[in-house]
Amino acid sequence: MSEALPHVPVESFETSDGLRISYEIRGKGKPVFFIHGWASTRKFWRHQIEVISRRALVVAPDLRGHGDSDKPIPGDYRVERMALDIVELANNLSLKPFLVGHSMGCAIALIAAHRLRPRKVVLLAPPPRMPRGWELLLMEILIKVPPIAKAIIPRKTFYRPKPDLVEFVVQESAKSHPQIYREVLKQNAGLEISYPSEGTEVILLIPEHDHLASPKEFGGYTRETGAKVMIIPAAGHNAMLERPELVSDFILEALELE
Repeated sequence: MSEALPHVPVESFETSDGLRISYEIRGKGKPVFFIHGWASTRKFWRHQIEVISRRALVVAPDLRGHGDSDKPIPGDYRVERMALDIVELANNLSLKPFLVGHSMGCAIALIAAHRLRPRKVVLLAPPPRMPRGWELLLMEILIKVPPIAKAIIPRKTFYRPKPDLVEFVVQESAKSHPQIYREVLKQNAGLEISYPSEGTEVILLIPEHDHLASPKEFGGYTRETGAKVMIIPAAGHNAMLERPELVSDFILEALELE
C-alpha cells in the first residue's frame, strides 16, 4: 500500500475565469510555490512539502483539471492559463514566491516567472517541449485505454519502479478524467520551454535516468546563462517521489533555505 499522507486542511480561491483552485499552505518564512506536472497532483510533492515547510512558507496548488481543483469539460487547459492561475494565487495571498516546478509544471513556473519575477526558479525534470506529432498520438492512444495507461505510464516515470510508488501515482492520477489529460496535451502540443530573462536565477534538477530530459539537452542554455545544473542519481522522471530526501536537500540548497 502507498504511504499514508498527513491530513492537511485544503484552501481554495476563485480564478478570474471562475474556477476554484485548491491549494495546501504550510509553514512560515520565505514563500515557495510547488507546481506539479501533467496527470499529477500537489501530493506528488508530499515529502518536499513536509521538509521545506519547516523552513519556509510552502504553497502547493492543484492545477486546474487536476487533484481537488475544478475540472470543467470543455475547459481552458493551456499552460499560459495555468500560469495565470499561479500568478493570481500569489497575488491573492500577497506573496512574491520562489517557484519550483516539475515536468509540465516547469513550463507553468517559467511563464508565471515573467509576471512574478522571482529571484529563483527551480525546475525538476523539465521537458524541452510538450509532446507533439507521433508522441502526442501515442499518448492519446494510451490514455484512451485506461488499463494499458495505468500499466505503462506510471512505471515509466521511475528508474526502479516500486509497487507502492506506482500505486500512489495511479491513485493520484485517477482524481481527474482521461479526457482532461488529453485536452491538456492537445492544447499545449509542441510548446517549448521559455526561460525568463535576467533577474531570475534558474536551477535545473535533472534525474539521471529521465529519458524525457537529459542533461545534454540543456547544454546550450546552461552555457549561455550560467544556470546551475544538479544531477539526481538513480532517479527517473518522478524523482521527488523516488529520491525524496535528496530532492528536498537540493531544493533547500538551491533556494538557500538550509
